[in-house]
Amino acid sequence: RHWFLFEMVMGKKAAGQLATTDKFHDQAIPFVARSGTIVGDIGEGNGSIPGRDDGTVGVGEATFEGAAASVRVPYGHTTILVADLVLRHVLHFLANGDFAVRPKRG
Repeated sequence: RHWFLFEMVMGKKAAGQLATTDKFHDQAIPFVARSGTIVGDIGEGNGSIPGRDDGTVGVGEATFEGAAASVRVPYGHTTILVADLVLRHVLHFLANGDFAVRPKRG
């Protein structure tokens, strides 16, 4: 969020909302009981983030209290957007309300 190009492209408001101290994070999450989190976990990928992370966000910061379900996947912050396993998790969650995806056979 401190990178000048990010701020130039996304604007100051978006950059500010990335800080966990921003009042944006105090808002209630609508439909929390029907929400889920898919958390990237590549181990200790980013030395500036304590503990496990996705290279950009710490695992502990990537979920929220009250979520109906949460699952960790072995992908980084950007890769998580296009990973086949993640897409299957999303579709399964939308249909069933959980992340119980069977391994792809083949």
